[in-house]
Amino acid sequence: MRTFSITHLKGGVGKTTTTLALAGLLQARGFRALAADLDPQSSLTAALGHVPETLEAGTHGLFTTTPCRIVEAVRSQHGFDLLPTSPALARAERMPERPDGLGGVLASALRAVASRYHFARIDCPPALGVLQVNAIAAAERLLVPVQCEQLAVEGLRRLDATLAMIARSRGGRVPARLVVPAVVDIRTRAAHIALRLLREQLGHDLWRGHIPEDTALREAARLHRMPHAHAPRSRAVLAYASLMVDLLTDRGAWGPPGDVVDPAAASHWRPEGAVL
Repeated sequence: MRTFSITHLKGGVGKTTTTLALAGLLQARGFRALAADLDPQSSLTAALGHVPETLEAGTHGLFTTTPCRIVEAVRSQHGFDLLPTSPALARAERMPERPDGLGGVLASALRAVASRYHFARIDCPPALGVLQVNAIAAAERLLVPVQCEQLAVEGLRRLDATLAMIARSRGGRVPARLVVPAVVDIRTRAAHIALRLLREQLGHDLWRGHIPEDTALREAARLHRMPHAHAPRSRAVLAYASLMVDLLTDRGAWGPPGDVVDPAAASHWRPEGAVL
C-alpha cells in the first residue's frame, strides 16, 4: 500500500478536495483506495454525507486508551473505503504519552490493513501537533496543496521547519514532498506571478501542473458527490487526473514545469503499467 498525506499548515488550500478527488479517480480506475480523515474539523467525513458528531468509531478511536481497529471504523461508499472521524479527535493532542509513543499510532494502524488496499490518502489538520506528526510518519510522500498567495507560502515554510525537526528526531528520514498549486485562477496576472515565484523557490519540489479554480468542485461538495462522477470533464477533475498519472507512474511529477501531461490523455488513463 502506498500512503500519501495531503497536508499544509493553513486551512482552505484544497486538502480535503484533493483527498476526495484522488481517491475517487483511483477507485474509478480499478484500484482499492482508503481515504482517512485525520482532521478534527472532520471536513472529509462531512463531505461524504456523514454527521461527524454521531460517529462512534473512526480515527478518533485510534488515539484512545483502548484503541479501536481500523476495520471496525471503515465505511465503504463511492467504491472506496473511508476512515471517518469526529471532533473528538482533537483530544489526541491532550492524550497522556504511551510507552510506545503517540507519533506512530496511525502508521501502525494502517500497516494492519496494508494488504487490503493499493493506496491510502490521509487528509491532515492545518496545525502542528501529534496528528500532523502521525500523518508525516505514516506517509510515503507528502502532497502539499498551496494557493498562490503569500499566506499559503508562509505556511509552507512552517511545514518545512516541522519536517526538519522530524528529520532530526528520526535520523534524517522524512517523506518526499510535492507541492501542488491549487485553486488557481489562471486568468489573473497575480496567479501567473505567484506560480513563477513558486517555481523559482521550489524547483522540482513543485508539481509542473496546477489545479484550476472550478465551480464544479463546489457543486460536487454541495451535493455530496465525487468530483469525477459529478463533472468528469471539468477542468479541475482533468487536472487531478494528470496529477494522479504523475503520482502513480512516478513520471513527470518532478520534471520541468514546461512539460505538462495532456489532461485529455490523463482522463482516459488506465491502471496497466502503473507503479504500485
